[in-house]
Amino acid sequence: MSYFDELAKILGGNHTRRQMLGKMAGVVGGAVAGVFAVSSEARAATAACTTYCRTFILSAQRNHCMTVCSGCPSTTMLCKNGNNVTCCAAVPNAITTCVHGTCGFACANGFANCDGNAANGCETTISSDSLNCGACGHVCTGGQTCFNSQCVGCPQGQTNCSGTCADLTSDVNHCGTCTTVCTGTTPACCGSACADLASTSNCGTCGNACPNGNNCCTGNCSDPVTDVNNCGSCGVTCTTAITPACCNGSCTDLSISPFNCGGCGITCTSPQTCGGGGTPGVCG
Repeated sequence: MSYFDELAKILGGNHTRRQMLGKMAGVVGGAVAGVFAVSSEARAATAACTTYCRTFILSAQRNHCMTVCSGCPSTTMLCKNGNNVTCCAAVPNAITTCVHGTCGFACANGFANCDGNAANGCETTISSDSLNCGACGHVCTGGQTCFNSQCVGCPQGQTNCSGTCADLTSDVNHCGTCTTVCTGTTPACCGSACADLASTSNCGTCGNACPNGNNCCTGNCSDPVTDVNNCGSCGVTCTTAITPACCNGSCTDLSISPFNCGGCGITCTSPQTCGGGGTPGVCG
C-alpha cells in the first residue's frame, strides 16, 4: 500500500481531528523519508555518471547523458560526440576507445585483430600463435614455436608440432609423430609407441612388466594364485572367512579348510580335521 493509499484511508475513516492530524503527519513523514532514502541511494550509484555528464552545459543534454550512462557498464565505455553521448559495445580481449566521437577499441596486450572483424574483437593470441607471433602474419619457421610473442626453438628432445613443443617419446597426444594420439581407458606413450597402462607389459607405468602368470590390477602386478585381494582375477577379494587366504586362485579359510589347514596345500589326513583338536588352523 502506497503513502497516498494510506492518506486516502485516513480521510475516509471516522477519526477525531487530533487522530487524523497525527496519522497524516506519520504518513507524510514516512513519504518524505522514503524520498530522501531513494535519492541518497541514487546519488551513490550514479556518482561516476554525474561527474562525467557534468561536462554538458544544457540540462537536457545532461539528462540524456545520465540516461545513457545508467545503462552503460562503465563510464570508460562512454563516447562523447558534440552534444551527444553513446555507450560503446564491449569487444573481446580489448579496451574500448573513443576517438573524435567515434567508438573503437584497442587490443589488450598479447592479442590482435588479425581477421579484421570487429565483431569478434581481438581474436588472435599473438603471444603464442606460431602463425601470428608478436604480430599478425608473422609466421615462425624452421621448427620454431611462438613463446611470449617471440619465435623460439623447442627445447632439446622436443619437436614443434604446429606451434606446440612435444616430446614424441612420451606425449600421449603426439606419440612417435605429431599427429599420433593414443586412445583407450588408460593410454600412454611409451618409447614413441602407444601403450595401455592396464597391460602386463606396462602395468601402471611405462616399462613395468609383470612376471609371467601375473595380472595387472589397477596399475599393480598381482599373482592371481595367492593374492587375497585379486584371487583368481582382478577385484576378487577374499573376505568371508575367519582366516581368509587365496590358494591356487580360490578363496579359502585357513582355520577350517581340510586341504589348506593353516596354510595353502596343508591337508589333514583322516580321521583328522582342521581345527578338530580345538586349535583353528591345526589338524587334529
